[in-house]
Amino acid sequence: MNDGPEIHDEKGIECMRASGKLAAQVLKFAGTLVNPGITTDEIDKAVHQMIIDNGAYPSPLGYCGFPKSVCTSVNECICHGIPDSRPLEDGDIINIDVTVYLNGYHGDTSATFLCGDVDDEAKKLVQVISVLVTKESLDKAISICAPGVEINRIGRTIHLFPPQFLWATLEKLFLHKLQPKRTGRVEVVQYTEEQIRRVEESIRIRREAEPVELVQVKKLRKVFAREEKRRKELPLELKLRVSYELVGRLNGLGDNGSAIQQREALESWRVETLKEAKSASTQNSSNLGLSSEEARLLKRALEFNWHALLEDIGLWISPEIPHTEHDDKPENEPEEEEIIAGPPLHPQCNTELHADYGGAAVRWGLTHHKESAADCCQACLDQARNAKPGELKCNIWVYCPSEFGCYSPDKYEHKHQECWLKQADQPKLNFKDKYSESYRDSHPRAPVVVPWMSGVTSA
Repeated sequence: MNDGPEIHDEKGIECMRASGKLAAQVLKFAGTLVNPGITTDEIDKAVHQMIIDNGAYPSPLGYCGFPKSVCTSVNECICHGIPDSRPLEDGDIINIDVTVYLNGYHGDTSATFLCGDVDDEAKKLVQVISVLVTKESLDKAISICAPGVEINRIGRTIHLFPPQFLWATLEKLFLHKLQPKRTGRVEVVQYTEEQIRRVEESIRIRREAEPVELVQVKKLRKVFAREEKRRKELPLELKLRVSYELVGRLNGLGDNGSAIQQREALESWRVETLKEAKSASTQNSSNLGLSSEEARLLKRALEFNWHALLEDIGLWISPEIPHTEHDDKPENEPEEEEIIAGPPLHPQCNTELHADYGGAAVRWGLTHHKESAADCCQACLDQARNAKPGELKCNIWVYCPSEFGCYSPDKYEHKHQECWLKQADQPKLNFKDKYSESYRDSHPRAPVVVPWMSGVTSA
């Protein structure tokens, strides 16, 4: 598997353009269908047919079980809405998300359309989504694209775009269908009796499982309710100003700023601003340019609801997680024997863990790379069986399983998964379990425990 970036040739780039162009054409066609009375199911069928007629496939269909060929998100539905039989109404707003798969490449695009006579507030809302949020975020992301730029910088650039626009937009988008229209009628989501029954059953089960008898739970609820009330006190305009200043402080660190530096920069800004806010809440003038009431609210947010404020403006810095290693192993406890992967060793191998034997290599300088100690022993047996007259026959095998290589008291250097075939008239154990102090003094990088396996196949 190639972990590097995927490089597209001219043909691939041309196919990407074709799939993107088709997606744009399908989206434009879908937008012409948006009128009061049409159902999103009908839009889905028309989009599906146009994609198929152009030799492509609708990417959403069947993806993770998605049942339709296009996403239609009406009013308070944020994204990835599933087409259904509900007719569009005069004043609705709908986002249509089209993705096509053509010649091995996906083309993905979406846009928000107005249905019939839409009020001025909804039109302004769609303009904010399309121009201020979506278009500007896209332009900022494109502006940093260049050879060698990491892909995660695209997401980070969009993330640092003042997020309060997004939250305020989503809030208005959700409330769009809850406001009375000219008829005085309030639109609500309609649920079937079965859906209502399931919701009521879920509520009943949660209430039965609730530990209402615990006083601590009631106290915690009061604390959470108080914090929730406080976090709503700070006006949106003031949150917007805080967001701009924090983003400016983070941008000053550059692209290589670590999470620790980011946390320190935010904390430094909080301490400085809190000092100014405390001063402004008791005086009529300060460097912040805030009224005494605004300074009081900001002081409370910075002093008691700092993390909630960061959450409200969409800014999150990964917390610092201390990591301390503890060695709880009792002193003088023997080392655990190393488990060597591979098939079981034959009794004829006479295996010794952590051991080395004297003797000469059967073939000077010859190494055999094997997958396991069993394979090494078998190579020794095979060499002895097939040795020519007068040739040394292997009766000692030495296998190195360590990824870091094995240190040997003889002149041979053992490497990872390397098998050494050796021979001695009277093979005897040189040392076992651990290296001698004298050897470790002359080989400082050698570990305490001998990392290899070996054995005698014949005496």
